[in-house]
Amino acid sequence: MSETRTVEDGPKGFGGWLILPIIGLVISPFTMGFSFFSDLLPVLTSDLWGKITDKSLPGHQPMLAPLIIYEVVVNVAMVAYTLVVMVFFFRKSRRAPRLYIIWLILLAAAQIVDSILASSAGVSIDRQGVRDLIRSVAAAAIWVPYFVVSKRVKNTFVE
Repeated sequence: MSETRTVEDGPKGFGGWLILPIIGLVISPFTMGFSFFSDLLPVLTSDLWGKITDKSLPGHQPMLAPLIIYEVVVNVAMVAYTLVVMVFFFRKSRRAPRLYIIWLILLAAAQIVDSILASSAGVSIDRQGVRDLIRSVAAAAIWVPYFVVSKRVKNTFVE
């Protein structure tokens, strides 16, 4: 038996404040992909990886290689998960709000873990890293409650 929600009085459809999460969701695979191809892939395909993993070199940081591997795995997984969330989102699936909330929490958690790993690898976090961390945590703090209580969200994702 299929579970369906009843539509409450109030707005429905992709409009209002719901437009902002849609924009963020659509832009994310591009920004994540750009970050992967501009920052991570060159490290993996150059002599730099050999230098990073060479324990005999002075100043070797043993946590640097695991940090880079973590970033690659998380980046690829988050792009894939983002695409899955987009499919459910645009189908107006009743699962979309929960998947979107999980996506927001995963993004924030990944940023936090990345910052901790970077710190343990002796890598200082630049302004962009701090900005990304704050943006992820703020987005989760704003949009998780919105997706939980919004009538528009409840009325839109009913399939």
